[in-house]
Amino acid sequence: MKKRMGKTIIAALVISIALAACSRATDTVGKNPAGEEGKTVLTLSVQEASPFYTALERKFEAKFPDIDLIIQAYKQAGEEWKAGEIEEYRKSVNTALLSGQGPDVIEMKSLPISEYIAKGLLLNMDSSLSGDGSIKKEDLQQNILDAARENGGLYAIPGGFSLRAFIGDGDALKEADIQEKTWTWQDFAEIAKKLTQGNEKVFAMTEYPPDMLMQEMTVDNYEAYVDTSDKQAKFDSPEFIALLH
Repeated sequence: MKKRMGKTIIAALVISIALAACSRATDTVGKNPAGEEGKTVLTLSVQEASPFYTALERKFEAKFPDIDLIIQAYKQAGEEWKAGEIEEYRKSVNTALLSGQGPDVIEMKSLPISEYIAKGLLLNMDSSLSGDGSIKKEDLQQNILDAARENGGLYAIPGGFSLRAFIGDGDALKEADIQEKTWTWQDFAEIAKKLTQGNEKVFAMTEYPPDMLMQEMTVDNYEAYVDTSDKQAKFDSPEFIALLH
């Protein structure tokens, strides 16, 4: 359970380096009309502009004055998304990457990162991180990076992460014999039923919507219901039907 929970703590924002764009990095020096003359132009493609990216651009350029960071946003901050526009956004990114004219760095929110990796469109950043002496390993949250790995490589780096935890009545749970590192949702259900039975004032997971609980359970056991390599779902399996019950 602990291992499976790893990927759920990563924030939606992950950024990847486009492999196709790396080969033309030297060609952008002083030639991009949108960039400052004489500077290396670095393009960052994002789904939607935000104050976060404005601050990112300012701080990045202050630290690396010889680089002009240009943020390409499909939508401006607060702009409404219309029906079908997400799909149009994905198609535009796909076209740019496949043509070799894509951005240098991409925000992977809403984009099919697994497909990009399979097509060799993203850079495995393992060698870049290990070979860069300016990066201190102690400054990296290695467990977070490990959770972002796919196909044996690091193709995306989370822009942030958060932690969620259950908070309960310590006295009531003291004798419950909960195995913190190996518990399953079935264990949780059985323990909760036992502790609340016969006590009308005691509840488990108060105000936790059923749809959110279903999401938690499905994500924690994702490999049991979805075969990512063969792209096959098993949502009609007896195990998933039992989970619904």
